[in-house]
Parts: sequence; C-alpha cells; structure tokens
Amino acid sequence: NGLISTVRASFNTWGGERDAYTPDSKQLIVTTDEKSLLIIEPFTGKTIKQFKNLEHPIGVCFWPDGKKIAVGSNAVVEILDVASGKKTIVDKELKYALDTAYSPLHKGILAYNNDNKIIIRDIKTNKIVQSIEMDSLIRSLDFSPDGKRLLSTDTNGGVVSWNAETGTKELSLKGHTKRG
Repeated sequence: NGLISTVRASFNTWGGERDAYTPDSKQLIVTTDEKSLLIIEPFTGKTIKQFKNLEHPIGVCFWPDGKKIAVGSNAVVEILDVASGKKTIVDKELKYALDTAYSPLHKGILAYNNDNKIIIRDIKTNKIVQSIEMDSLIRSLDFSPDGKRLLSTDTNGGVVSWNAETGTKELSLKGHTKRG
C-alpha cells in the first residue's frame, strides 16, 4: 500500500546493527539478543520464525529468493536455511564480521567483513574471489542492484564504492559521521 508502518513487536533488539526485509518486503529479520534472530511480520510484530544458538548475530542479509540468510557476527559468518533452520559456517575465527551482503548479479557470491578487510567469497566453491583492505573497521556493506559495485562504510565516517569484480576503489567520501 506504499505506507510506512511502525513495527509493532514485543522484543528487545540486541543492537539492530543490520536488520533487513525479506526480498518481497513482507517480513523482517531482526537481531534480538546475543544468540538469536527473529523473522517477524512487520505490521503486527508476529514472530514467524526464530533462529537460536547463533554466534552473536550482528549483520544479516537475505538471498534474493528469500530462502537463505547470511549472518555476520563477532567471530563467524553463517548461512541459515530459512525453511529447515540448518546452519552452515562460511568462515570462522573472524574479528568483527559486522555485516554481510549478497550479490544480486552473481549467484553464490557473498561479501562480508573481517575487521578492516572486505572478503568476497564464492559460496559454491568456498573460494575467496576478492580481499580488500581498508584503513579502519568496516561498519556496513551492500551491493548495487546490478551487483557490479560494492558500497562500504567504516567507523571513521568513510564511504567507499568498489568495483566488485576487480576490487578497485571507484569513489571515496570522507567525514560522513553525523547521524540522525
């Protein structure tokens, strides 16, 4: 209906670092505490599904078909199957994997951060496609709708647009720290 609605729910979000809508915008996934995520109906707050025993979920993203969720945490990146709840660890022994992003263009390509490094991994082969170093802790990641670029923000207020295939920096903005 095009109207913005306040989510009506009775849960306490852990950090709300990176909550996300499903690709069809009918459901929302939120971090609730150090070990779980909820999929909720955003207009009523009704819980559709809960995922427990995760490693401090912080950054989440859905696959374009809505069947899987990538979850970044302090130490691991996991993929959750929405229907079965099965967890698959993509990478572990990480430091601050605060966000995840799935490429809409390249099926099976997932980007996540490890402290100040962006890692772009082919999930099907489990091989790292790109590894990009930054000067500070990466706060968020997102692919452009065509999957050709990756946008990152860092804790120092930097915003960078990267060529997702080559890993080259295309645009860099500094000092974007004001919120609200």
